Amino acid sequence: MPAIASDYDHGVNMFYASNSAAAQYQRNNSYSALDASPHKLISLLMSGALDRLAKAKGYAERTQHEQRSAAIGRATEMIDCLRESLDHKHNPDMTRDLEQLYDYMTFRLFSANAENDCGMIDEVYGLLHGIYTAWQEIE
Repeated sequence: MPAIASDYDHGVNMFYASNSAAAQYQRNNSYSALDASPHKLISLLMSGALDRLAKAKGYAERTQHEQRSAAIGRATEMIDCLRESLDHKHNPDMTRDLEQLYDYMTFRLFSANAENDCGMIDEVYGLLHGIYTAWQEIE
């Protein structure tokens, strides 16, 4: 995704609105994120969601339904934060695609929770990990 890196290198975050990301991250975490860069905030949200997905899979495998449901719920909240933080003013095609992918992930997590399906959790993990890896290359 070289276009992403070049856009970011020009000092403009082309996908996420920084003030929205900060607000979303603070709502979902116990410590202040005001000093973090917009790039770091998005990284933290993605990393947090990936962590919750890994935990959810472990809980699902151990048939710990309450913990699985809570971990999926937190991951879903973080993915929703990522979706809500998208800045559609820049590169609307890319942000629309990301928004649709985040919506799909949320739907799959809802289904995974209802069906206790580790495969769906793995699918969402893989999709989000791909975005996270590309995002890390920007920095």
